[in-house]
Amino acid sequence: MADDDGFEALELATVLERVAAYAAGPLGREAVLARRPSDDVAWIAGELQTVAELARLIRDNRGITAEPVPEIDSALSRLRVGGSVLEGSQLLAIRRTLVAARLVVAELKRVAPDAPRTALYQRPLPDKSLERRLTLAFDDDGQLLDSASPYSCRGAPGNPRRARAAGPEARCDAPPSGWGRGRHAARRAAM
Repeated sequence: MADDDGFEALELATVLERVAAYAAGPLGREAVLARRPSDDVAWIAGELQTVAELARLIRDNRGITAEPVPEIDSALSRLRVGGSVLEGSQLLAIRRTLVAARLVVAELKRVAPDAPRTALYQRPLPDKSLERRLTLAFDDDGQLLDSASPYSCRGAPGNPRRARAAGPEARCDAPPSGWGRGRHAARRAAM
């Protein structure tokens, strides 16, 4: 394997920059820039077969579409801490990632008969209910929607103070007594 001087002589950084320019998003770009040559002949042969499959699909105008995904590492790290809470923007990023994953898996399934090696990149998806709940809870700017909970404020999404300031047409439903205990806690967790 070549060392850093060898990479410079090969102008690897320049090549990776050119390829990274075609990445679907910043995470794809980072992944391309992190690539390093390998001397594992079996692995290289397999990768070239995958590239040949994709090239054939592209020549036949049946190529796959890669979806950009936002960075969610900080949100996932935060979730590892018990009792942590995510910001709306972090939940929106998770929703966008779930949507992108579902689209990419659909693309991989579509090409599976003609590109079986490429189809091996499929991974199991989480239950669609999480994506649905996030779609009902947050708009595309990460703002809490009235549909986030039956106990959110109408006329002042997610903000009881704004609801009071907005007047009688903005109304907040009070949660039932015992909210947060027993069966209500389970119901809240399911929302």
